Parts: sequence; structure tokens; C-alpha cells
Amino acid sequence: GGSFPRSACIDVLNTSSWPRTGLVTLPPEQVAAGDRVHDIEGRPIPSQRLQNGRLVALARDVPAFGSKRLCPVPGQ
Repeated sequence: GGSFPRSACIDVLNTSSWPRTGLVTLPPEQVAAGDRVHDIEGRPIPSQRLQNGRLVALARDVPAFGSKRLCPVPGQ
């Protein structure tokens, strides 16, 4: 895993019966750790901090009726 506290991670849920890829917008108070996002294995995920303080990340290939864990980490 990565070098981040598990409590800082956010689970993205897919309630559809097919795999999905999409943007996830996270409020500033949930992503105060930094502007970067990693998956649970520590691999970087494309993300961008918006002017309003929210962080947008790409949740790629979230399995049908499943989830993917995104972890904000320090850095830009």
C-alpha cells in the first residue's frame, strides 16, 4: 500500500451493473492532505485542485456493484 493514513481514503461506489469510469469531485475538507490522489496500491490517479478548493479525480474502471478507494496525498 501507499504511505497515507487509511482514514484519509475515500471509497467511490458504483451502484450500476456495469464497470464505470468518471470524475469524482471531493470537498476541500475531505482532501486537505494534498492535491494528489493515489489508489490503494499507491499508484497515482489523475487529479486537479479547483479554484473553489474542491479536488477532482478520475475514478477509472470502478467494477460493477463495486468500489475503488482513492487516497489524497501531499503534493501538487
